Amino acid sequence: MGHNNDMPALTPEGLIMRVVVLVTRGGGANAEVLVFNHCGHPEHGTQVVGGTVNVGEEPRAAAHRELAEESGIVAAHELEHLGRLTHPECGEVRDVYRLTGQPGLAEAWRHVVTGGDKDCGMVFFHYWLAVKTARELLGFQAQWLDVWLEGPRGGARG
Repeated sequence: MGHNNDMPALTPEGLIMRVVVLVTRGGGANAEVLVFNHCGHPEHGTQVVGGTVNVGEEPRAAAHRELAEESGIVAAHELEHLGRLTHPECGEVRDVYRLTGQPGLAEAWRHVVTGGDKDCGMVFFHYWLAVKTARELLGFQAQWLDVWLEGPRGGARG
């Protein structure tokens, strides 16, 4: 399915490539985003699905792989690419994708992470949060919500 190696893909500038996947439902004031917490590791805080693009892997393929490994979700349709941002603290490049309209997702669930990464075997508890609440809990990851809601250059997004 993916590449189970420890070698991250790099941009031509030598920056590590990562992906973020926003799973969303609803819109406007009712918009929600899927988040997770590490069971037994509250110090990791609330997060959204994401991870490293491996050498030889396209970012979109990495987004699909990370979505399945971290949440158990196999996308029913193509992910929407929202943009590319550079992480403000470490300089890593993040391609931001969005999945919406996925049928059959529960209100909350536990998932044992699969794949060959360091989080393999960990248990993640997934649940939906209103965007406003998610923005408060996600810390630096809240900027990914801005890419969805405002676009990478401030343009409107639905």
